Amino acid sequence: MINRLNKTALLIFTRSLSEEVKFKKFTPFDSRKLNKKVAGLLISHTIQTAQKTNYPVFVISSDQQIGNTFGERYANAFENIFKMGYDRVISLGNDSPTLTKKDVISAADEIQKSDVVIGPAKDGGAYLIALTSVSYKRDEFINLRWNSEFVLYDLKKYSKNFSYTLIETREDIDDSSDLLKICSKYFSYNDLCTKIFNIVKSFSNYSKVQNSNLILQFLGFSSHLRAPPLYC
Repeated sequence: MINRLNKTALLIFTRSLSEEVKFKKFTPFDSRKLNKKVAGLLISHTIQTAQKTNYPVFVISSDQQIGNTFGERYANAFENIFKMGYDRVISLGNDSPTLTKKDVISAADEIQKSDVVIGPAKDGGAYLIALTSVSYKRDEFINLRWNSEFVLYDLKKYSKNFSYTLIETREDIDDSSDLLKICSKYFSYNDLCTKIFNIVKSFSNYSKVQNSNLILQFLGFSSHLRAPPLYC
């Protein structure tokens, strides 16, 4: 039964592992198995981060999604949760390794006061979208330019008739160069990046990959390690 004092739910709208690796290549190595492992870590990180908040979490994977377009499938996922009686839905992206419990809690606090909350991604997308049952408008939502560099711009335009809040900007991963950049930056103090490092290292040892420069670059080694930011 829904807690009437806090009718907020978390949505993780994600491709299945098999679907995810069709669209994204997270490492420069030609290994579907390795790519699938990294994708699995990213998805698991989002689910585990959401579960730490104690808000109800709904994971809607490819085989549960209904609709002909991404926009339709995403809209239907929001609507299904609203129909359960929740007033606020916070959707989390599955490809932001620096997503924290603090980000989600911040969004949950802000959506109590605003109609829309957006977590901007540095590439012009969004790693978090929170809507209320009032600010959710099906047709407009469906027609946003999803999976493009215009998502953040369109979300702001969508929100112009509502009160909206932007929370902290995060980085997300679309390809191996993004993963290299982010894990090189956060390697020494991000558990997820450490796990990715260990998987790629094991793969390189097992496969006897000869390009050591590529291995070292991808694994994020540097001559000096940065100190962790204060929010970690």
